[in-house]
Amino acid sequence: MKILIIQPRIRLGSSEMVSVNLAAKLVRQGHELDVACAFMDPEGTPCQASQLRYLLPPGNRVAPGLSPLEVSAFRSRMATSMP
Repeated sequence: MKILIIQPRIRLGSSEMVSVNLAAKLVRQGHELDVACAFMDPEGTPCQASQLRYLLPPGNRVAPGLSPLEVSAFRSRMATSMP
C-alpha cells in the first residue's frame, strides 16, 4: 500500500516521534511510505527517522542551525535510504 504521512515539521517532539515511529513500522511491514513536511531537524530524532523518505519543499528547509556539511550529510543519508 502507498501511504503519505503529512507532518508540518519533523523534530524532537512527541507528535513528530509518533509519526516517525508509525512510518518506520509501516515501512518494516512492507508499505511504500513518504513523509511530507515543511521542515526537518534531525537533531535528537531516533535513528529510524534517517531511514524514511521525506518530501520537503524546495530550498534549505533542513534545520537552519545546521552547518552546510551537516545538511549535506543528512541529505545524502536521505538519498541513499530511498529505494
